[in-house]
Amino acid sequence: SCSAAISACEKGGTWETASHLLSAMAQDLVELDMIASNAAVSACQKKAEWDHALQLCAGLAQNKLTGNTITFGAATSACEKAACWEKALQLLFMMAESKAETNTIICNAAISACEKASEWGKALELCSEKVQSKVELNTMTFSVAISA
Repeated sequence: SCSAAISACEKGGTWETASHLLSAMAQDLVELDMIASNAAVSACQKKAEWDHALQLCAGLAQNKLTGNTITFGAATSACEKAACWEKALQLLFMMAESKAETNTIICNAAISACEKASEWGKALELCSEKVQSKVELNTMTFSVAISA
């Protein structure tokens, strides 16, 4: 199946092929599912292709899909690797809007994106926000925020 092929691309880190297969599925009017979509976003994440990951996230609505924790987590991680802190924070906002569950790992990735961009104020602000919203933060969270 196409989903299995996209998952294989994700495991191999070939984001271009994963993205192409996902586009081909949509053009052939094959019903896209979250497994294929998440695998394509994860393939982008592995190569820090944050802009393509965000494009894939944006395309979900066109296919009547809603991003979930896996989708947003992979896209946030791609932003973290590229130090795109603004996009990482935008993804957290999108998660809240879509009612996807935010977790410690995703928060850590967004805080790490801030840290990599020397945006210590945003890192601390995000920590404070997440503590107030009852997202469990851990030692890694605060370590990254402090090093920002």
